[in-house]
Amino acid sequence: MPPRKTRNPGSAASKGSSSKRRATTSARATAPKPVKLGARQGGLQFVTKFPLDVLYEIFRLLHPRDLLALSRTDQSLRAVLLNRAAASVWKEALASTEIPQRPEDISLPRYASLAFDTHCEICERHKAGIYHWSLRLRLCRECSKKQLVDVIDLVYENSRDYREIDRRFRATVPTSEHINYLSQTLRATYTSLRDAWRVIPLEEVDAYFEDRKNQCDSLMEHARRCSEWQFERSVWRSLERRNLRGERAGSIVERLQRLGFTEELEYDLDRVLSHPAVAQPRALTDRIWHNIEPALLTLMHDIRKEMDLCERQSEVRTFLRGECLLREDVLAVLPDIGDMMYFLDVASLLITSISTDSHEYARRKEAALESFPAALKRWRRSLGVTLYDYMHETTPKFFSDGKTSDEKIAFLNLATTMFDCGRFAYEADPACRHERETIKAYAYPYILAHVCNVGQAVEDVPDVYIHWRPDGLQFCEGLSYVIADLVRLSGLDPDTATRADMDARDARIVCQTCMWQPDERAEDSVGTWWTCIQHWSRFHRLGDGKDVTWLRLGPAAEALVRELSPPVTDDERLSWRCMRCTDPRKAVISHSWDEARLHALRKHHVVNRDNIPGRHFLAQDGYASTAEPISLDLCEVMAKFAKRSTADNARDIFVPTYNSDYFYLRCLRIGAKRGIVDPADFTGKMRTSLEALRNESQLEDF
Repeated sequence: MPPRKTRNPGSAASKGSSSKRRATTSARATAPKPVKLGARQGGLQFVTKFPLDVLYEIFRLLHPRDLLALSRTDQSLRAVLLNRAAASVWKEALASTEIPQRPEDISLPRYASLAFDTHCEICERHKAGIYHWSLRLRLCRECSKKQLVDVIDLVYENSRDYREIDRRFRATVPTSEHINYLSQTLRATYTSLRDAWRVIPLEEVDAYFEDRKNQCDSLMEHARRCSEWQFERSVWRSLERRNLRGERAGSIVERLQRLGFTEELEYDLDRVLSHPAVAQPRALTDRIWHNIEPALLTLMHDIRKEMDLCERQSEVRTFLRGECLLREDVLAVLPDIGDMMYFLDVASLLITSISTDSHEYARRKEAALESFPAALKRWRRSLGVTLYDYMHETTPKFFSDGKTSDEKIAFLNLATTMFDCGRFAYEADPACRHERETIKAYAYPYILAHVCNVGQAVEDVPDVYIHWRPDGLQFCEGLSYVIADLVRLSGLDPDTATRADMDARDARIVCQTCMWQPDERAEDSVGTWWTCIQHWSRFHRLGDGKDVTWLRLGPAAEALVRELSPPVTDDERLSWRCMRCTDPRKAVISHSWDEARLHALRKHHVVNRDNIPGRHFLAQDGYASTAEPISLDLCEVMAKFAKRSTADNARDIFVPTYNSDYFYLRCLRIGAKRGIVDPADFTGKMRTSLEALRNESQLEDF
């Protein structure tokens, strides 16, 4: 048989203990939870149990703003503070602030509320900073515009007021003393004063006006003194807050320096001082420092990371300008740190976690050097596309949409595509004026290296650069029309002719417009198409480009001018970079081979035979800085042409146009007057042909 079950002797006790635990748990659940000390409700109701003389002595030490807050805290306190017996408390509290004495028409609590509260009295908006002391109001900007009306406007609103109101009545209406609301008042104030004036007997009007005028003057004088007090108080408060901010910032900087962040503070102190935890008008205590220390330490570590990045950027920039561009054309546009998105291998060197002494960093430098030439070519081409797209947004009349990248680059290479710098003189770089004189620097691709668009810093922060942008560049419409005329005069199509085509044609042209000027103002030099562009930029830039006419010399005359002023060859358009000068910050450029040899002799003490092009001097594209052939005086050219030519081709000095003969005779007359052209040189058939031209054009004999 199984053993008989017996009752556990401790079961009764266990039941009793479990029931006791349940009762205790239930009691805990129903018992009210303890309230934190700072959150107790009704704690001020016992303050009024103190004797009134004790309370008044305590309240006298408070600021009027504190008395207002207490009066709005508890009904019993409000009754104590608004009692007539508490008037001395309010007077002493107001006197401690040096506010002008309270006028009789306003109570002490109301006066304190007007002076020290900050909310709008109509819309309850916080920080209503417009005080109308004469109107006993404090309003926000919106309510001031809605509630205040000019007194004259109120008079003119009602025809009866306009006919009946005495002009002296306006002087009895109090108006705001605020600078933005002068002569404005409340509509209710105006209405009440007007209605009170209308019921005054006629014989008492003068006395009434005199009394009201005195009251209004007294009110306005008190408002003026209150405004001055408020201004002085705001200035004092501003200085106090500034001093508190300075003391707090000084204490924080001192603590950060003790923690070893001196370099970070020297690098970007302004960022630390503008931090929300620092720029506060509160004294720094240990408790406050304990609360803000983590945020400031995070800020210091961020600044340290920026310092490391700037140091790495400086190293990479030196590598970029030195080793990467060692064999490249440095006269063209050059990349900077902001353009590293196009040079990924170079950008990988900016990772600060990789030490500059590691093998990985050396490997990445080798990869960057290997890929840099191809990346540079792609980057410069992308800048051309970016320039075209920018011009399409600003001048879509000339830069149409829907073109491929090749078509955009081809359009930029046209002879008629010229740009200009649209910046004001105070915004432009000082070297911009020199580029304006050379003109060639404003053609593509040389415009990409415009001095105002390279090396742009972000808000003048050192070592922080943005990517290349075409901001400030603009299409030169007037010059485009001028070049189009020169291209057509050279026998080419403006829609397809490039600058290389114009240079190969080498037409010699003279400005016909200048020859219509009086003799002493005539500018009659013969030059290339680039010389004509410079001439237009100097003498006719104020026009639209369509008001200038040109004449091209005939083939025989052009051949004579080319002998006297030979065209520039491709070798003469080359500049030379000294490879012995290894300073990456400044490349030494010589604009001719003779200048390069002289530099090698003076700087490096190397004679000519030891200078090898491509090794000691690297050829650069100096097209933009190469001077054009010397311009020749037209009259001198005509005199030499007459001595060489026969009678049959005397008129062939110009390409025939509708007025070229008349222009030819005029030039002969000017040359004879200057003593350059000798009439004895024209004999035989030439003389006969000139006489016929003179008779046809009815120009006086030269």
